[in-house]
Amino acid sequence: MLNDGNIPWQRLQGYVAPEVLVAPKTDGDPLNKGQWIRVDTRCVAYLEFNALGKPWVSHLALIAAVMAAHRCGVQTILQTLSKLNIGFIELFEAFKIKSVAEWQAEEHIIAYLKREVLGTHSEKRRGAFWVKYSSATKHGRRWWKSLPAEEQQRYAPFVLSDVNPSHIRGLIKWDEIKDQQRQKRKTATDALVPYLAELRAEAHRRYNQMARLRRAYHDALAELKKHPGELPFAFSYEEGGDPEAGVPAQERWYFQIWNRRSFVLAHRDYYSKMSVSSAQSGIESFTGAREHYFLEFVKAERLADDAPPEGLWFEELTRCRVLGALPYSGGRDEVAARQRLLRSWGYGGDDEKETLAPFKSMDEGVLVANLKEAFFLHRAQVRTNCVFVPVEEFYTAAIFGLLSIDIFTTTGMRLNELLQIRLDKNCLIRMELQPPPTAKNQILKVRYGLQLVPKGERSGIPQTYFVGKETVNLIYKTARLLEEHYGLDTAKGDKLPIVEFTYSTRKEQFSADRYLFQHSRRHLSPITITACMRFLMHGMVFTTADGRIVVLNAHLLRHVFATYAVHFAKTPIDIVAVMLKHKRIDITDYYSQPTHSIVADAVDNYLVSFATHINFRDAVIRSPQELQERIEEARGNYGTLTNVIGGDCVVHAPCIAKYSCLGCAGLVPDPDKRQQVERKKQWALEQKERAAEEGLTLEIKKMEKLIRDCEMVLREMDLIKAYGKDEQRVPIIRIKRRRIKRRQIKRRRS
Repeated sequence: MLNDGNIPWQRLQGYVAPEVLVAPKTDGDPLNKGQWIRVDTRCVAYLEFNALGKPWVSHLALIAAVMAAHRCGVQTILQTLSKLNIGFIELFEAFKIKSVAEWQAEEHIIAYLKREVLGTHSEKRRGAFWVKYSSATKHGRRWWKSLPAEEQQRYAPFVLSDVNPSHIRGLIKWDEIKDQQRQKRKTATDALVPYLAELRAEAHRRYNQMARLRRAYHDALAELKKHPGELPFAFSYEEGGDPEAGVPAQERWYFQIWNRRSFVLAHRDYYSKMSVSSAQSGIESFTGAREHYFLEFVKAERLADDAPPEGLWFEELTRCRVLGALPYSGGRDEVAARQRLLRSWGYGGDDEKETLAPFKSMDEGVLVANLKEAFFLHRAQVRTNCVFVPVEEFYTAAIFGLLSIDIFTTTGMRLNELLQIRLDKNCLIRMELQPPPTAKNQILKVRYGLQLVPKGERSGIPQTYFVGKETVNLIYKTARLLEEHYGLDTAKGDKLPIVEFTYSTRKEQFSADRYLFQHSRRHLSPITITACMRFLMHGMVFTTADGRIVVLNAHLLRHVFATYAVHFAKTPIDIVAVMLKHKRIDITDYYSQPTHSIVADAVDNYLVSFATHINFRDAVIRSPQELQERIEEARGNYGTLTNVIGGDCVVHAPCIAKYSCLGCAGLVPDPDKRQQVERKKQWALEQKERAAEEGLTLEIKKMEKLIRDCEMVLREMDLIKAYGKDEQRVPIIRIKRRRIKRRQIKRRRS
């Protein structure tokens, strides 16, 4: 059993060389007063579960401590540890060496890069190992050289030997690797572009499902408080209907609420006599103070027909135990089976020995429960095969996943820009635009934008990413979730906690702030955000032309956005460059290179009007006077500042498309403007007839394209309306009463 002291680093006592644990100028330095950052518990956990007993464990531990002291990001350290650990396992075996003393980096790494060993490894994998090894040794050597001579002699055995970079030059085919990566990304883009609208609509539908499940659970808990002895507490509700359209409910979902005590007593055959006795007596982990309710999904029942029930989209993930770090846990055969399953879903690359965890959350409370609760539920599921739903954790993952997908697919934003979003007047801006004097409708036009610093902007000057009302509505929902999570009262002026910006490549650029993407007083990890998106979209399969399954990530969605904008919406490439915040057109050209089949639905967007009673309304304010002046100068020239047909424009640049808005990637459809599009379509149909009568072939083609664009926008509006209606549906729970037998639960005698 590992030493689980309060300081994570100390958990390695007895497993790592003692001098490494107290290395100067690192976490364990006895003189450390906070000037050297502690090694993150996640890095310690990686060493505990993957490197203990290995000849190089002390070397990796020192690398982790030194890189942390050098203020490297947690993800950077974890990736370095993982690449080196896996690489050493295979290289030591290939070269038949048993200790680090036998490791000759110059000889062994060069032989590896020349393909003299491990011939099945790809160029990308070899290059990745060298990059991480080189980086780790640079940090190690820099730290080692800063020590006094006596200390250098003491720590020399734990510093990995380096390699002369000139001896490596030409051994790695970087151009070949780059070309392969680009081609792989474009084929993945091709698989996603045709289904972009469906992807967004399905993300909304699943979030709505999760929101109804959460509400039903809370309603059931309220009923349970009236009958606290009724455990398990069974209830059900119906899903899949549309009362307004006369469509009856399609399924009924059944659930049970438990606590630890009632669950163990009801499944006593699966637990030891000691555990059952403790549950009966209400002691140890079954005391009232430590008891929490949890939810079991029992079954889904089809109501409408004989088809198999759809059920919860994430049931497979929980039943197969692949969420969080569970793919690592269990016996060798169990882990291997989960790894095969994950690969069958498209996860993993060329490295067949890589241990995959594509749904791993680095943030407790987002997708995964706290460690103690998660451990109990995991063991309970292994024993009984029950399916448990951590409601709050899944709901949190769903809303972060939906907001991320919404922003990535409507702005082309980068992940590091997403993480900058804050709820303050310097980030979330609100602009009120006066309509032209000749307009019949004199209602103020309201636009929203996010002031963020793009990648590569060395000046630190933020740029505006315009967003639609639906995005703002999702930001509101996320803010409400965080208010509940932290117990904030915005009426009393409570604000989100200030958290450190932790994105590894840009954390030095941004100070601590009230970032929206946070939980449990920590800035969310990029890995967590990716896991949330994958969780939300699990089971929605996209395949390339050669049958390879495509998995979601933020950068791929950015490529999809660019490809759709240029080749389907025919948005000029310089406008797309503005949307993507590219400084060079050639980069945008690469992002938007045509795929094998440019057939796409438009990026759908935005329905629900922004509520005037939003709790963070004080954070969404009018722009400063100087910005208002610039707005007036740009009015009539920038689509974002003009009332356009069919929705809102999010391209903040001079419109060289001359306001041909229907079909443009920058148009955010608004169902409230449906009549405008229908009138435009009718006009185009009439113009097409006239052109046909006069034999104007080019004009006919022009009108046909406009009709198709109108149909596309109307279809998007239908999707928006559909998931908007779905969001308004309220679950009505049915409670199944049960009679409690006194002999089943013996209360503790005083």
